[in-house]
Amino acid sequence: MATYLEFIQQNEERDGVRFSWNVWPSSRLEATRMVVPLACLLTPLKERLDLPPVQYEPVLCSRPTCKAILNPLCQVDYRAKLWACNFCFQRNQFPPAYTGISEVNQPAELMPQFSTIEYVIQRGPQTPLVFLYVVDTCLEEEDLQALKESLQMSLSLLPPDALVGLITFGRMVQVHELSCEGISKSYVFRGTKDLTAKQIQDMLGLTKPAMPMQQARPQPQEHPFVSSRFLQPVYKIDMNLTDLLGELQRDPWPVTQGKRPLRSTGVALSIAVGLLEGTFPNTGARIMVFTGGPPTQGPGMVVGDELKVPIRSWHDIEKDNARFMKKATKHYEMLANRTATNGHCIDIYACALDQTGLLEMKCCANLTGGYMVMGDSFNTSLFKQTFQRIFSKDFNGDFRMAFGATLEVKTSRELKIAGAVGPCVSLNVKGPCVSENELGVGGTSQWKICGLDATSTLGIYFEVVNQHNAPIPQGGRGAIQFVTQYQHSSTQRRIRVTTIARNWADAQSQFKHIEAAFDQEAAAVLMARLGVFRAESEEGPDILRWLDRQLIRLCQKFGQYNKEDPTSFRLSDSFSLYPQFMFHLRRSPFLQVFNNSPDESSYYRHHFARQDLTQSLIMIQPILYSYSFHGPPEPVLLDSSSILADRILLMDTFFQIVIYFGETIAQWRKAGYQDIPEYENFKHLLQAPLDDAQEILQARFPMPRYINTEHGGSQARFLLSKVNPSQTHNNLYAWGQSMN
Repeated sequence: MATYLEFIQQNEERDGVRFSWNVWPSSRLEATRMVVPLACLLTPLKERLDLPPVQYEPVLCSRPTCKAILNPLCQVDYRAKLWACNFCFQRNQFPPAYTGISEVNQPAELMPQFSTIEYVIQRGPQTPLVFLYVVDTCLEEEDLQALKESLQMSLSLLPPDALVGLITFGRMVQVHELSCEGISKSYVFRGTKDLTAKQIQDMLGLTKPAMPMQQARPQPQEHPFVSSRFLQPVYKIDMNLTDLLGELQRDPWPVTQGKRPLRSTGVALSIAVGLLEGTFPNTGARIMVFTGGPPTQGPGMVVGDELKVPIRSWHDIEKDNARFMKKATKHYEMLANRTATNGHCIDIYACALDQTGLLEMKCCANLTGGYMVMGDSFNTSLFKQTFQRIFSKDFNGDFRMAFGATLEVKTSRELKIAGAVGPCVSLNVKGPCVSENELGVGGTSQWKICGLDATSTLGIYFEVVNQHNAPIPQGGRGAIQFVTQYQHSSTQRRIRVTTIARNWADAQSQFKHIEAAFDQEAAAVLMARLGVFRAESEEGPDILRWLDRQLIRLCQKFGQYNKEDPTSFRLSDSFSLYPQFMFHLRRSPFLQVFNNSPDESSYYRHHFARQDLTQSLIMIQPILYSYSFHGPPEPVLLDSSSILADRILLMDTFFQIVIYFGETIAQWRKAGYQDIPEYENFKHLLQAPLDDAQEILQARFPMPRYINTEHGGSQARFLLSKVNPSQTHNNLYAWGQSMN
């Protein structure tokens, strides 16, 4: 029998699912006593080399309220050509195409190894992908030049039939026509006036006069007309747009000393949303916003143009002193909801030394599944390489991005869905399997995820509703089906179906089974997601108290200890790491806003709510590797006792990669020992962490900040702020031994 650890890893690799509990308590009462809710981390589009999509459509249960998809857990009567749905027990006929099936000739969806399967839908029109660039021109010359080069580079990475559009903004907003030969033409909008979608479409000439005869015409007929001016296929306008981008000038309006440039981000985004709404609703589209500072005028403004008035801080927000915040947030939330309804996603690339208003704009990326990238300048490798990675391709040569997805969750009758936390919005689909108690975005069994990639992960929370006095028969299993419909980057419609089952267990007689099947890594991330979700609307100290209470209850339930004897406390192996995850979570930038700007907190939380389990754990508890002459690099405790004079440390916090040279190593390096031939091994030691850091930098999205520091260096604070301060100035003797 495989260990639970192997079982968990196999399931994650095959289905992209990690559950907090892998044996489920069989009644509501027992489930609440387990403290950590029954929940899972789902990566709907987890990349798999051995999962070629099947070229036919799924078979659905015929009961209108169920419509579950045929899967390996269904009971099949091969002689009568019937199958019984494992969710509602309805008996269904197989369609005519399945007449040849038998025990030895099974379709893929009935084989146990295909608990996850992907179908390609052949019907319906295929529409090209749309990329709409929304570019801030109030940048410094050098920054604007670097951004223009990145945008020109991205054109060569897009599929030739993808549609591209360009909107630039400063004090005014310009929508560029791309079909003009030899003459550049654009529509100019005032940056202070908010326009409705209808007004934008009228002004851009996107609405056609109603013609009674053509009412019944299918939609695709209109697309060539609509796309011809503002959204053009790359192969047609590659040269034109490259020249147009090359000629982009800085915003011509003079900026007097002591003032910020007037930046109409809110109106530019509103026009972008309106343009796509009128032309390509419900098709794969990205609005990519590049901004180099805060919106300073019109709807969505975050700060005035006076430089002497600083942009809001956490202190101002606490004191209710951020005068533009509520109104701006409302403006961007309205745009985010409209975009999500249309199945489009909004990316925000904000590069500036000060804040750019990510706190107010965060919902645009969070609700639509868009990317959020934050940097100091468009002229850094951090931005350039991160932006290039968005267009990376998978092993089939397709983009790693999917669009306009809906996720539907079906459960067997003992379970209900409490909600989801991740880059999604509710579709408000009520049904018998939706719980009254909401965790995260609840009250629905379907969510919309407008932008998805191979690592986008949602936390999905369940509630056991089976009553205590109605025992589930021995050997009973609960089942859940995840159905993700999406537009693949090759423009095909696809459906990926994952069906999983776990055993029910009686918490009285099989307590040890439930305990052994606890996945502490998944549980830590799922609890952290709930905490971070609540942190958006609740006070920080309340959330820390809630996390502490949950940890205490968990230790009471699963720990072994003698009363009044703290040294006797023990947790089994399957729980032993959970408390330290909670310790580091309490100190993390997701819950502690001290020392971070509101924009930074929004940025960190955005990434935490969408990354997969491995990356989320690195964010909660950074990884620390130690390099020495005594052997190969080894992981060490994230503790100040690991900082030794003759060691080099590499710390990965997901957002930063820090290389730290201990005191003695730093002195040897200054003395130039690495250049002396007989100290070849020292040269190799210095190089090893640099090579490992490069490997991480090459693979991660967004690219982390790279920090190279040494004992006593000013940037050593990045390491010191993360380690557990078990040794401080209060226990000086230990400090003296280990640090010098």
